[in-house]
Amino acid sequence: MNRIIGKYLKNRATISPWAIAGMGRSDFSAAIIIPALAERESLSLTLDCLSLNSVECLAQTLIIVVVNNRLDVSPAKFVDNQNTLRWLESIPYPQLNLIWIDASSKGLEIPAGDGVGLARKIGFDAALQTLDWKVDPLLISLDGDTLVDRNYLSTIFDHFSAGENRSAVIPFQHQFSPLPEQEAAIRHYE
Repeated sequence: MNRIIGKYLKNRATISPWAIAGMGRSDFSAAIIIPALAERESLSLTLDCLSLNSVECLAQTLIIVVVNNRLDVSPAKFVDNQNTLRWLESIPYPQLNLIWIDASSKGLEIPAGDGVGLARKIGFDAALQTLDWKVDPLLISLDGDTLVDRNYLSTIFDHFSAGENRSAVIPFQHQFSPLPEQEAAIRHYE
């Protein structure tokens, strides 16, 4: 790990009280961070899509799911998150380098006033400890309801292999909702 990253992790990282559950490798070329709040069903679709990417790309990519909620979460969302954590523990995708962070259970909740931004930060800060710093590793952000193509990772790796690109924004569109009110909210958000 380079000195700047080490200094950041020591002085600014948001790590405690959250811990990584899953594997313990620290040689990845990329990490995908997926915050998830009551997204058990859609998260499985996201991971299904990712699992269709090439074996070569998947071998060098860590996927971190940050299951999160605030203390004031609704009982239904809390139950969904707990079900998500149990599901992740069952290792539903052995072909993925999949780990998770519990920011949902009692005592591990996201503080009041914070939300998905802090959940992403927790995931990114955890990812910094798992990356191979001899290469220029990639940090990728997805949502728990994002569907991607089977060439998603190879396209990202190819884009950055040219060496000139330092960042990218990938166009996306949320899934269609059959509920008109929800569909309007989704399109307004985008």
